[in-house]
Amino acid sequence: MLQIDLKRLVGIVGDIPNQYSTITRPKKDSGERIVHNAHFELKRVQRRLFTLLRRVKRPNWLISGEIGKSITDNVRPHLGGTQLLKIDISGFFDNCSRESVYQFFHVQMAQPSDVAKICTDLCTLENAVVQGASTSMLIAFYANQSMLQELHELAEDNSLIFTVYVDDIAFSSSHSFQASDILDQATRIVSAYGFRVKNKKVRAYNDSRPKLLTGVIITTTSKMAVPNCKRRKILDDMTQYRRSTNPAERRSMRSKILGQISAAQQIEPDFFTGVKNQLKYEMRMDED
Repeated sequence: MLQIDLKRLVGIVGDIPNQYSTITRPKKDSGERIVHNAHFELKRVQRRLFTLLRRVKRPNWLISGEIGKSITDNVRPHLGGTQLLKIDISGFFDNCSRESVYQFFHVQMAQPSDVAKICTDLCTLENAVVQGASTSMLIAFYANQSMLQELHELAEDNSLIFTVYVDDIAFSSSHSFQASDILDQATRIVSAYGFRVKNKKVRAYNDSRPKLLTGVIITTTSKMAVPNCKRRKILDDMTQYRRSTNPAERRSMRSKILGQISAAQQIEPDFFTGVKNQLKYEMRMDED
């Protein structure tokens, strides 16, 4: 099933703490996020497990972890909404316990206890879902499927559009609804499963102002737009790039800016097209 010799697999799962290197990345709000980078052999097995998990049918309101889906797919269903409520579940990965992952493999997937244990070991570290693995997003969903399903039922009961992108939950509608009531009910559901809503990230929008969802602006005319902070960042990087006289630094910065523009063009296809073409031209000139 996992395309690896059983003896070698047992050896890997028996030495899981030493199968990762640790990377620390800053969070957008504050603090740091620890990401675990699996060593080659474990990473290969995790990718195989991810391939198998992808075959299991999931609800269309789940966006994260799905091949071919991105942040824009999370935003698109909400474009016609006049109201939007978004909540963030605090410590989503850290609180996805090893036991909930084991129960998914053992009960939902009907795997024998020894197989369920091995699959759990491949997806968890220090009693939580490992962050940074190819399996992470899907396993976080499966481990918390009951909670997320209850949130979806809350949306359905109130005729709301509902999407999930990792720990970002969004409710919207073209009709008026009491965001405070939905928030209270959602908070109770989340709390019942041992999680909590991150209050400082709760946002309720109406149709009189732009809405921000998973890094994308929904304009008052129901179109997707790149946030101004991302525009400023690219312009600031371009200024630094133009001032640099170091060829290696310029090449590195050019690649970075091209990546930023390509990501922004998923939101706005014509975003900074002229700048992108100029940078590509300069890249070709350097290669000649």
